[in-house]
Amino acid sequence: MGIFDRKVPAKNLALNDEEKCKYLAGEIANAIEAEFRRLEESIEQRIAEGIHSQEFEEFESKSRMSLVQICKFINRLLGEDISNLGVNECVSPTWTKLKKLIDGLAAVNSPKANHLVADFEEACTYFADSVKSGSFIMMPGATIDSSHAYRAYLLGNKLNGDNNWGWEKADKSPQEIADDSVSQFLGLFVTNVHDKVGPSKILTGACMLVIVLSAAWETAPERNLTR
Repeated sequence: MGIFDRKVPAKNLALNDEEKCKYLAGEIANAIEAEFRRLEESIEQRIAEGIHSQEFEEFESKSRMSLVQICKFINRLLGEDISNLGVNECVSPTWTKLKKLIDGLAAVNSPKANHLVADFEEACTYFADSVKSGSFIMMPGATIDSSHAYRAYLLGNKLNGDNNWGWEKADKSPQEIADDSVSQFLGLFVTNVHDKVGPSKILTGACMLVIVLSAAWETAPERNLTR
């Protein structure tokens, strides 16, 4: 069992940069795979309930295409040659490239970027602290485990809103569907990290990665292919 296969108090974490970045790379891969599973489970549930419509099928097809484009985006920025991926692997981020992105943002020391990172981390911890204190009014009686998916969803919506990506539209374009997929994937990624390590430098690193990736996505060729 790895150190992050269970919840570990942040004060007990004494990992070097390589170990931290390898952990974050693993959580990136886990979040992408979870989004694929969620889509397939949703399709299976719809079919089992006897719901068949072209509108649903078209949306699901666009959502799957979005996830494929996100995988290409992640592998281009963080991964190795995709021919090296295993049968069940969607992405294979390398810790060295991930560290370079985080270090690059830290080196720039942009007040705007620092604010975005701090704001996203604050929102993540606020949602979790609200659950623990019983003040999470959106989901009364929730626990950290039962609220996990909803907190990830709220973080994804926040990122969408911060970037003005049009998440609230009912009739989304292919690009808006892809933008929403990126936000939900990153919201899930950070929520997974938070729930395993709590407020820590590792969580801050995860939030820094979110800001870098969301900024890179706006000009990514993979995003243009969804139009």
